[in-house]
Amino acid sequence: MNGIGVLYRDGWGVKKDSELAARWFNVAARQGDGSSVFHVSQMYLNGEGIKQDRVVASVWATVAFAKRIEGVGEILTMLDKELTEKEIDQSIRILIEINKKHLEMLRGLVAHVNC
Repeated sequence: MNGIGVLYRDGWGVKKDSELAARWFNVAARQGDGSSVFHVSQMYLNGEGIKQDRVVASVWATVAFAKRIEGVGEILTMLDKELTEKEIDQSIRILIEINKKHLEMLRGLVAHVNC
């Protein structure tokens, strides 16, 4: 699924389609694929293929960080400086809800959030 997302994102052998790429990355991310989690975070951050949403980008970036995905630290550092306290609280609430319902997606995240 991540590979199909890459094909659509980059237009390799198919017409470039950011919306389809976002859908495929999202499916793979929800199944725990770390690379897809990172791609979804970037897409929400940049509004590429999906509506821009910095809070949701922060949530996905935190999941990617928990999965030790290289390069996500820069996104989290930037968002930490840009998000309001209310937006940070909102992202934490979303992470807690995800943790309750989709633990398989968040492997390793619980220790990070409780720090």
